[in-house]
Amino acid sequence: AIYFNASLITTSSSHKRIAVEMANLRMEDLRAMGYTAFDAAYPVSNPAVPEVFTDAGPLTVGNAAAVRTITVENVPQAANPNYKKITVNVTWTESGQAGAREVELKSVFAP
Repeated sequence: AIYFNASLITTSSSHKRIAVEMANLRMEDLRAMGYTAFDAAYPVSNPAVPEVFTDAGPLTVGNAAAVRTITVENVPQAANPNYKKITVNVTWTESGQAGAREVELKSVFAP
């Protein structure tokens, strides 16, 4: 029983590390685009409502299917009304585990 639990913990930890890396790489790709290109590629149709974009797949975390989403939200500030809050989320389900696992990274982009 101890080996089985240790194996599950090790696998889960490894999958979380992979998911964090997937989210981080996507966030860095978005930053590298620059604000103008990012704003054109990920338009927010209603400034009052966050817009969710799903990356094309298939994506996997270990041997589990994963979904990576990018949420863009306008966050107007007095000094700069064009701030955007960016959330990159990776979700997957571990084999034999109930419920989805999730990693979320957030950042703010400004022109």
